[in-house]
Amino acid sequence: MDRKRVFLLGAGFSRAINGRMPMLDELSKAVRDSDLVKAADLQHGPKRYGDDVERWLTAMADPGPWLTPAQAHRARSDFATVSEAVAKVISERDELVVRKTPIPPWLAKLVRSWHERQETVITFNYDRLVETACYTVLKPVDSFLGDARDLYPIALTPAASRRGATAGIAGKGVADTFKLLKLHGSLSWWGSGLDGQPSDPIYFTEWTGVFNRGIRVEPPDPKLLIADLFEVIIPPVATKTPFYSKRILASQWSLAAKALQELQEGDELLLMGYSLPLTDLTVANLISSNLHGRRINIIPVNLPDTSTDQASTEQAEPASSVVKNLKTLLPDHLVNDEYIRPGNPIEAWADAHANLDTA
Repeated sequence: MDRKRVFLLGAGFSRAINGRMPMLDELSKAVRDSDLVKAADLQHGPKRYGDDVERWLTAMADPGPWLTPAQAHRARSDFATVSEAVAKVISERDELVVRKTPIPPWLAKLVRSWHERQETVITFNYDRLVETACYTVLKPVDSFLGDARDLYPIALTPAASRRGATAGIAGKGVADTFKLLKLHGSLSWWGSGLDGQPSDPIYFTEWTGVFNRGIRVEPPDPKLLIADLFEVIIPPVATKTPFYSKRILASQWSLAAKALQELQEGDELLLMGYSLPLTDLTVANLISSNLHGRRINIIPVNLPDTSTDQASTEQAEPASSVVKNLKTLLPDHLVNDEYIRPGNPIEAWADAHANLDTA
């Protein structure tokens, strides 16, 4: 009987696809230098936070009780501006990558394996690279894939329905493929923001994408459909709980917990390009509380701490904070550090284990 596998993807996964996709330090600098931030009269500017966008956003999302109501309101306004800049930086990068580069062979192989095995893939990334890989690899040969929503096992509402179009709610889990859970939201998802109601819908703007061609949005300019909405991304802040108030987003976390609970003795949890910071208590609790009571094989697929670039070929000792964090968080489980290595460890794992005849 095949081992069941669940995949957790972090920023390093997108970086492994293409070096243009930013890690947190690069994202911080790109947001700081973005036209959107430079043009804004921010009360909470980036200088005091040392180019750390997580500290910067956290200070604005959770303003101190010593601030006046007016100052707290201004902090929330600045937070919205910087969050928009984060989404814009990621969107520009993933559009550039899709337009300029062919799909890496290892990614094509991995997506086919996910599809054939109907696995659960949990990602913390906002970008559309996994979905685009599906359009590139699966769409031409598997007519089941209507659009990217068929990968999402949640009910997203087409933005076109806001102008009276008859398109229904998609993402009903009817497609015979893998599940993609985007726990921190996604580009092309739109909602009412922090001030909305828990039951508010999440809208999806139509798009298609193919590597080495680009991303096409339908309609070409959907701004009128979403003018009063905010992009549904949970930005890199230390305190994320308030952002999970939307029931549709929260349902993804329930599905992620269920996927982890279904792992049995000898099954595998793979952390690809995800460092598992113990300060991210929500994710740490998600993993530890749902793997309790049986011995799972935990496989981090990541760079050593001494490497910073997926394209690096320098030799280094496979020291890794993610391995240390996993052993602290999950002392009763087997942590396999075979794929903590320089170069592109995700490509190495896919080449070795994503073959359909041996997976």
